[in-house]
This record gives sequence, structure tokens and C-alpha cells, in this order.
Amino acid sequence: RIKIVNNDRNRGLGGARNAGLDIAQGEYIMFCDTDDKMTPDMVEKLYNCLLINNADMAFCDIFLLGSDELYIPCKPFHDLAISCNKIFYPKKHFYRFVDMWPSAWNKIYKKSIIDKNNLRYHENILYEDHTFYYEYLLCSEKVAYLAEPLYIYRNERADSIMKDVSPRIFEIFQILNYIKEIFISSLDKHWYNILMPKIASRLIWERTLNFSKKTKIKSEFIKCAQKYLMQFKQKDLFRYKDYFISDNCEFLYTPGQCFLQKLFSVKHDKYHDIICFCGIKFKKINPLKELYIKTDIIQQQIIYLNGELNNANK
Repeated sequence: RIKIVNNDRNRGLGGARNAGLDIAQGEYIMFCDTDDKMTPDMVEKLYNCLLINNADMAFCDIFLLGSDELYIPCKPFHDLAISCNKIFYPKKHFYRFVDMWPSAWNKIYKKSIIDKNNLRYHENILYEDHTFYYEYLLCSEKVAYLAEPLYIYRNERADSIMKDVSPRIFEIFQILNYIKEIFISSLDKHWYNILMPKIASRLIWERTLNFSKKTKIKSEFIKCAQKYLMQFKQKDLFRYKDYFISDNCEFLYTPGQCFLQKLFSVKHDKYHDIICFCGIKFKKINPLKELYIKTDIIQQQIIYLNGELNNANK
């Protein structure tokens, strides 16, 4: 039942997954990343969820496992409002899937769909799960969501590639180009103009979280990000970006705009209004902004708890 594969070269995570797909003989596929874990009944529950709902893919909530060994339940959505749904239809509401985590590991897939459409991961590149996720969805009719944390993601690994600030962080721009090709060939212009700026700003923002201080590589990354995002209308970037991405993010502006903002601008961070005048910054606490953020956090907690309550009632 268990096969060990030794590659003749390092093919990266995408290559390792492809090697598994090449020899898999079962009807369904699941993935587990290094150092992560699954609950003992994860496979059974996702399998049953897939069959009961006659779905092409099923996915579940996760546990975040930190260095303190505490298991923190987490929903794999960027927009928690859609976590109330249990069934999704990719070809009718593809835009909803942009607000779900594209990770390979909290899902179960049909091998028949993978084989029929010759789906594989890009090799020797980071963030390879994004493209496979969108390509698989565009070949699917129905997706089921199981509101129960079954996958255990270790999110404080010191050697995690997701915390890497080496030059490989620039590979995100190649992944964005791959996603762009997928969207251009599959979506109409209206949805492309909404979803591509949203995904591009999010993936770039997530990479900036890896930088703890200003370094040469960070400056180079910001410049590349500014250049990449110039292909979109700036008003679309601000209109469609995620709510958790601050308007202050440097990569959302051109270098010229950044220079002018250091001289004269009015910005807003999490709790303050920031006024720049002749290069001097003045901060003013915005109590209304703080209230909005607290209200949003409470609303997200209510949505999560309602889901847990419905789960318990079942």
C-alpha cells in the first residue's frame, strides 16, 4: 500500500507531488506537507463528504499548531462570510474561490479529473499550489466544504520556505504570470479585471510579511512589485484588494507617488490618521477606525462560532 519514490534529482515540492501523481493508482488524491499532520479521521470524513455531495473536490478547516503546541482552529477563507456555504459551483461562481486558501493539503481530489485534464504542478518553483488549485477548479462542477478542522498545519517552522527571504521570493511573479495565463484563457474580461488585481496584491502583500526589517532584497522586491502592478489600473487595485491590505502599502503606488507621499499626504494605518507635511509625519488616533476593526473581528468570530454551533447540532 505504501510506495517510496526516489527522484534522481531534486525536483522541488511540485516535482515530488508530480512523482506521486504519476504512480498513484487509487481513485482519489490527497497531499500532506512536511512536518504537518492529519487527524486520524481526516481521510474518512473528506471522502464521505465528497461522496455524499457528489462533489469533485472537498476541503476542510484546519488547526494551526504553533511552538506552544496549542491547536488553534482556523477557517481557510480570506472572506469568512462565504464559510456559511457548504456547496460551491466553480463554473457559476468562480470568484468565490479566489477568497479560499489555494493550499494543496486540506483537500481531496478525484484522480480521474487530474488525469483527464493532464493536471500537474510546476516544478522547482515556490507557491506552485496556486496554479494547480485554479486549474483543477476550472475542470470541476461542484465543491463541498466540511466545516471541521481536520488538517494540522505547523505554522511556526523555523526552516519553512514560506518564511524564506532569499532571492527565491521573486518566484511569486512567475506564479502570478501563470495565474494570469489561466485567467485570460478561462475568464471573461470583466472578472479578469476584478480577480487578477485582487490576487496579485494579496500574494505580493503576503510575501512582504516575510520581511522583518528594511533590507536590500526587500527594496528590490518592492520595486519589482510596483513594476508588476503597474499593468493594472490603480483604481482597480484599491477597489478590489482585500480589506486587510492597508492603503499605506508601498507596493500599491508608483515610485514617483511614494516620493510625493513622503512630502505631502494623508494616510490611514490600523488605528491612526497619518499626515505628512514637508517630510514631517503627524499621527492622530482615529477612534472610529479602531471601532470598525473591533466590530469586524467580532463579526468574524460570530460567523465562526455559528458554524461550530451548526456542526455540533448535527
